[in-house]
Amino acid sequence: MKQKSCCILGRLLIPLLLAVPLPAWSQTVFISEFMASNGETLSDEDGEFGDWIELFNPGVTAVDLDGWYLTDNEADLTKWRIPAVTLAPKGFVLVFASGKNRSIPGAPLHANFSLNVDGEYLALVEPDGVTVASEFAPAYPSQVRDISYGLGQDVTTNLFLTSGSPLRYRVPADDSLGTTWRAEPHDDSGWSAGQSAIGYETSVPGFAVRNVKANVTVGHLTTAETVLATPSQQTSVVSENAAVISYYGTGGTGNYGNNRTFPGHQTGADVDDFVIEATATITIPSAGAWTFGVNSDDGFSLEIGGFFMSFPDPRGPADTLGVFNVPAAGDYPLRLVFSERGGGAG
Repeated sequence: MKQKSCCILGRLLIPLLLAVPLPAWSQTVFISEFMASNGETLSDEDGEFGDWIELFNPGVTAVDLDGWYLTDNEADLTKWRIPAVTLAPKGFVLVFASGKNRSIPGAPLHANFSLNVDGEYLALVEPDGVTVASEFAPAYPSQVRDISYGLGQDVTTNLFLTSGSPLRYRVPADDSLGTTWRAEPHDDSGWSAGQSAIGYETSVPGFAVRNVKANVTVGHLTTAETVLATPSQQTSVVSENAAVISYYGTGGTGNYGNNRTFPGHQTGADVDDFVIEATATITIPSAGAWTFGVNSDDGFSLEIGGFFMSFPDPRGPADTLGVFNVPAAGDYPLRLVFSERGGGAG
């Protein structure tokens, strides 16, 4: 199983959530965007999903942020001091609002506070500790899980290659070319021919897993899906990357050993009304009939490509098998949803 991401060269698309107009003080560094409820959008170096704040320098010269401050308290404008970080023109820097208080230049930055999802004061303060360079006052509005909030900016998209443009490419076996291929003219007649877009692909082994504790009774798979899609029905969300999906809480176990603890839980502690969502990409090596099985206590659904099977109601630990007639070898998206109502969980 693997999660995949892809980098495409040729066209830059910049998504932006517009919230409020760009203010008059935009000629200095300002808070361009933040996320006050980061469930699975951006992990830090510890693999944890803390809140985050993005700073932007709209100017034409670099800015040394050494001695600037971030704060979520209007009465304490020097709450967290930014270390010696140089912010390039049109550049961004990200600070996790995780409460971990890490301020080593060159390493991921972590403020000593986190953000309130219900809204609060947030500001960037200049080195004098008094001048507010950027603020959301008296408070930013209530936030939505995994949705960022920020300031509208003027964005220019430069299209260098249209889709389907002819190109040549080479995947080098070593660094013998150095930078000579950048010089003009360069003989690329021995390179492979293709069409844009083109890029490279990386993968992270395992499943991306979310454990969502519900504040409603999860008695059916349809309710589980509603909980996943409705932040107001979520009490907490814990995420992890797992090599194997073999979770166990209490009650009877499944078919395999080496059970893992549900993310955020303790084995042997009975927790009811939560939903597990695991996503990945599965590589199926050949076309044909492939049998997949899920042992669950309680309900589940499994989707692989366009194939689907489920047991939507609560049950004791039991197996469901399904035969998927895969038309061709390749990579297929996988999504597993598990819901726990009461009693054992696995």
